[in-house]
Amino acid sequence: MSMQEELAARFVFTGNGVQGIQDFRSRSPEALVSTYAQCLRVLHHPKITYSTALLVIAPELAIRFKEAGWSKQRLKDAIIAGLSLDIGMAWGEIKL
Repeated sequence: MSMQEELAARFVFTGNGVQGIQDFRSRSPEALVSTYAQCLRVLHHPKITYSTALLVIAPELAIRFKEAGWSKQRLKDAIIAGLSLDIGMAWGEIKL
């Protein structure tokens, strides 16, 4: 085995690929944001302090936000708010 083959056999790329989001029921911006946030949440692992994702919204769904008067900033803020979990929800109710 050559050195190049040996190195290629040792290293594995652990990145993610395309993660499709399907929601055939949501029509309102609020419902779509909820779906986006829930799907984005599973792309992140709690032990990793930094991760990135690119969300691409199809034109036929983007029009729902435009018709409802949403700005890009409002959409971004709503998704970020939807990604936040309180500690009780994340780990079950904490009883003292």
